[in-house]
Amino acid sequence: MITDVAKQILCVSVVLSAASACFWFAASITKVTKEDPSIGIESHYKDKKGRDIYINATAKRQSKLNAVAAFLLGLSIIFYVIALKLGSF
Repeated sequence: MITDVAKQILCVSVVLSAASACFWFAASITKVTKEDPSIGIESHYKDKKGRDIYINATAKRQSKLNAVAAFLLGLSIIFYVIALKLGSF
């Protein structure tokens, strides 16, 4: 029998997994259109809409979003394991 606590922890795990997926999706569609002064040498190109897309600044922002997504997924796995230990799945 699954305990109520295990169900709640499993729900937290699912929510964290969904949040992680949202951050990974955001990272995949991120494009930086303003120059980042902390980056020394910057490359850029024009997209289909005529905007300047800065490659290194985009990679920097994607890296930050990916790090958040990975952290949330790690927490999700920890909560999932706790739910497995508490309940009998």
